[in-house]
Amino acid sequence: MLNEVKFDTANMTWTQLAQNKRHEIKGQRSVNLPLLDDGDSAYAAVESFAEFVTKSGGDVEVSVLAALDDLQQISKVWIAKVDKGGSEADIKLAGSQLKQVIELYKAMDSYYEINFLKAAAAGD
Repeated sequence: MLNEVKFDTANMTWTQLAQNKRHEIKGQRSVNLPLLDDGDSAYAAVESFAEFVTKSGGDVEVSVLAALDDLQQISKVWIAKVDKGGSEADIKLAGSQLKQVIELYKAMDSYYEINFLKAAAAGD
């Protein structure tokens, strides 16, 4: 896993990697995001990621696909935390954080579909 997501009480920190077609890292940054309460803010975060990848000399499609894979793995970790249980507060916190990762994943998936799948289909 290369892209990472960490949480504090009010923010999600997303460590982002820009990769080229050979999956070599061309840039890395950590971005503090407010908690994502809707799809629009998550999508804006993904668009900003794509701009960062471009400015770093990376390949947006490769970087988005890698981030999708990493977010899927991160989701599994948070699902396990929710399943593990614990106090009601711990479960609520893990569930809230899982929701944030899912919102980011959905926005990333939507970005990929719009910018690569539909674009490829239109080109056929």
